[in-house]
Amino acid sequence: MKRESIVGLLHGKEGLASLGIPADQLNLYDHPKLLKLERNVKSNASDSEAHQIIVDTLKS
Repeated sequence: MKRESIVGLLHGKEGLASLGIPADQLNLYDHPKLLKLERNVKSNASDSEAHQIIVDTLKS
């Protein structure tokens, strides 16, 4: 697994924890904005592209 993937997973886990959502209990269908993010952020996006997609998705 690439370093970037591990860092991304850790950031996601920390972000969920800050929202009070345990990562092992996450159901994306209960969180439509997170599901939309999962569908919109491409695995080959650069950090800046992914960041912009996340910002734009969370604003809507």
